[in-house]
Amino acid sequence: MTSEMELSGGPLTRDYPEDLYETTSQSLLKSEKSYGPVVAATLWIYVGPCIFIIGICGNILVLAVMSQRRMRGTSTCVYLQWMAVSDICVLVSGMITEWVEARFDIIFKELDERLCKLEKFMFYTSSDTSIWICVAFTIDRFVAVCFPLQHRRSCFIATNAKYYAIAATLSAVAKNVHVLWTRGAEFRLVNASSVDTQLDFVSNCGRPTDAYRQFEFFVRPWIAFAIVFAVPFCIIVFCNIFIIKAMIR
Repeated sequence: MTSEMELSGGPLTRDYPEDLYETTSQSLLKSEKSYGPVVAATLWIYVGPCIFIIGICGNILVLAVMSQRRMRGTSTCVYLQWMAVSDICVLVSGMITEWVEARFDIIFKELDERLCKLEKFMFYTSSDTSIWICVAFTIDRFVAVCFPLQHRRSCFIATNAKYYAIAATLSAVAKNVHVLWTRGAEFRLVNASSVDTQLDFVSNCGRPTDAYRQFEFFVRPWIAFAIVFAVPFCIIVFCNIFIIKAMIR
């Protein structure tokens, strides 16, 4: 009798209402959403300092070794020194602020819009510079290995390597200088239909206008994808394939 009532939906309907399933699913979604930021913050707090210390020490050692007299006068010395400085700037501008935010819940870029612009500009410029110096260094190795006789007469020599590094830096500055006006204090219009128009503050590191927001979300990602990822990736892979073939031959 009891089993028939349970199967017919009597007690089961009262003990397990339909809302229970919705409540359970919502609680699971909330737990998954809250679990992700906790893991990310934990990684930043404990793993971030290890990466920062190893990166800073490694790049300082590169600068110390490449500054020796017997290492000077080569394009490798110029490229590695410039790349080490760029990587240090990436670590300082990118990791310190994120670690402080995860550890002390202090967001530097939200304290003042000038800090936001400075942080974004330094991080973007230094990371782009490091990538393109790596590209120039790869092309230099490609010419040295695949065309050794032309390497001494080519433009990839020590006297001109610094100019290519400077060109990479200036190109990165030109690519990211827009951050100085496309990022900043963002306000959102509230009660536009009323007589007294009000502006609601959104962020100190937002997009000041709709045009800048459109650029940041739909134009700049494609520029970054092409210049920072696609083109360097193709050049480095192409050069390294031919370097490997030349070394095997």
